Amino acid sequence: MSIMIDPSIRDEIIKSLSVLPYEKQKRVLKFILSLTELDQQTKGNDLIRFAGTIEKDDLKIMEREIEESCERIDLGEW
Repeated sequence: MSIMIDPSIRDEIIKSLSVLPYEKQKRVLKFILSLTELDQQTKGNDLIRFAGTIEKDDLKIMEREIEESCERIDLGEW
């Protein structure tokens, strides 16, 4: 997927970056990277194609295991 970069926005970003100290430039980069990660995360609509693909017996096993195992604290475990 190719995304067009608006030249005026790009130029304004570069202009603004050029006056920031190095550490703040790194923060900006980290922020931009976090935005691209959010865009690449799986959306709920992308998962709908998997609906109904787990067998009912397997779902019952999973449900039973969750009910029996989750939310229990084993004080001796630590």
